[in-house]
Amino acid sequence: MVNNLLAAGFALFALFLFDADAPAMAAAALLVAAALGYAAWRQQRQPPASPGEAPAPGKPPGLRTTVSVCAILLAIDILFFGAPMLGAYAAIALILWLAPRILLAWRKPALRRHRATVALLTFGMIAADCGAYWIYDNIARKRVGEVAEALSRYRAIQGIYPEQLQQLVPEHLAAVPAAKPGFVMLNGIWYRHKAPAAPELMYVSFPPYGRRNYDVEKREWTDLD
Repeated sequence: MVNNLLAAGFALFALFLFDADAPAMAAAALLVAAALGYAAWRQQRQPPASPGEAPAPGKPPGLRTTVSVCAILLAIDILFFGAPMLGAYAAIALILWLAPRILLAWRKPALRRHRATVALLTFGMIAADCGAYWIYDNIARKRVGEVAEALSRYRAIQGIYPEQLQQLVPEHLAAVPAAKPGFVMLNGIWYRHKAPAAPELMYVSFPPYGRRNYDVEKREWTDLD
C-alpha cells in the first residue's frame, strides 16, 4: 500500500511539473485511482502465506501486475493521448522510485533482480510509448503537408485561400483528415488565415499545450507551448 501511495504521489508531482490543466489533472487522478484499485484487487486475489512462511518485506508488485499496468498505460497513451503523457510519469517514477529501490536491495540478490526486472519492463513500456509518439507525429506532419498542398492548389485556381478547410472538399481533398489516427484527444487540424497574412495550419503534438504550427507559404514549422 505504501508503494502504491508513493507511485500516486510521483504521478501527481509530475502533473505539476508539466503544468497540466484541470482536465488532465482529473484524468490523471482517475487513472491513478484505477491503478490503485487494480493493485488492491490483485493483492486480494493472491493466496495467503503459509503459517510458517513470512512474507518478503518491501517486495514490489509481481511481474504479471507490472506487465498488465504497463500495457494499460501504453494503450491509453497510444489510443487516447497520442503522446507519452503517462510514459513521462512512468519515467519519473523509474528514476526517483524504482532505481533507488534497486540500490537499497543490494544485499538481497533475488529481490534486487525482481526489482530490476520491473524497472526493465517499465523502461520497455516507455520506449514503446516514445516510438508510437514518433510514428504518430510523423503521420500528423504528413497529413498537414497534404492539406497545405491542397490549399496551394485551391489558391492557384481561385486566386485566394479558402475561408475554411471544408471548401477544399471534394475537389482538392477527399475529406479533411484528422491529425493522428485513432481516437486521440484534440486530434484536429486547425486552419487560420487572415489576409494579407499567410495561412497557417496547426495540430496538437503533445496535449494539452504542445502545438506545432505550419506556415503554408514558407513551408516552415514552429513549435508553440
